[in-house]
Amino acid sequence: KATVSVLYCHSHRITMSASRFTVPTLVAFLLAGLWYMRTSLREESSVIPGVSVPTRPTTININGTAVNDKTLDLEIAGKGTAVSYSTFDNIKGSKGTVVLLHGERFSKQTWKELGTMHRLAEQGYLPVAVDLPGKGDSTSIDGAERESWLKKFLAGADITSPIVISPSASGWYAVPEIVKNPSSYKGWIPVAPMGTDDVSESDWKSVTTPVLFIQGEKDSAAYSSAKVIVDNVSGSKAFVMPGATHPCYLDGPELFHHVVLSFLDSLTA
Repeated sequence: KATVSVLYCHSHRITMSASRFTVPTLVAFLLAGLWYMRTSLREESSVIPGVSVPTRPTTININGTAVNDKTLDLEIAGKGTAVSYSTFDNIKGSKGTVVLLHGERFSKQTWKELGTMHRLAEQGYLPVAVDLPGKGDSTSIDGAERESWLKKFLAGADITSPIVISPSASGWYAVPEIVKNPSSYKGWIPVAPMGTDDVSESDWKSVTTPVLFIQGEKDSAAYSSAKVIVDNVSGSKAFVMPGATHPCYLDGPELFHHVVLSFLDSLTA
């Protein structure tokens, strides 16, 4: 007697006799199972302990507003360098400025294509997406100058008390700066960042910046970084995106945006 097994939501298993079901009924049952799994994952994964999730966030009208590309000339260690970044000219960002860095294989363009910049602007934040040195349209710098690059850019762009989102390789620029000057940042969202192993536990304990660590469930290398930050930075939180890989924001942009905005709104509550 033929049977069909349906597995969903990690802990539920239903075994049924195939001879008792027509093809349309079986298809309908499978679709219902998939809907249940998707709904359950959303409910289980989109809530951060201690962070309220807004159900009807207020929005601002950005229809017809374009993202503008800009170039900032800086001097670091006596050498000139150009930093390319994108932002909205006519949005004030009443809730704060969010600086978007990127990973090794990406650029500021990633945040445009993903819709992150518009999502942030719609919720009252001013997004600033930046090309890392030697990436996109920014010029290269020496490796020894990485620790001062972020601070120099923010000062040159006249950005104060930002929230910084720093995925992967951008951690080499964000981690040392935030550890050194935590009070200069309203919040920090490291996304499986590099550079965390170069910081001692005592230095992590001195970080007062509100932190939300995000990583993909399948990004096994990031768990150790999450643990050292959550264990040592007071009040820090971690969120693991189900089924996501290292660039988890690409695997689930809507969930990523939801989690980020929930954390950002908790900072302005």
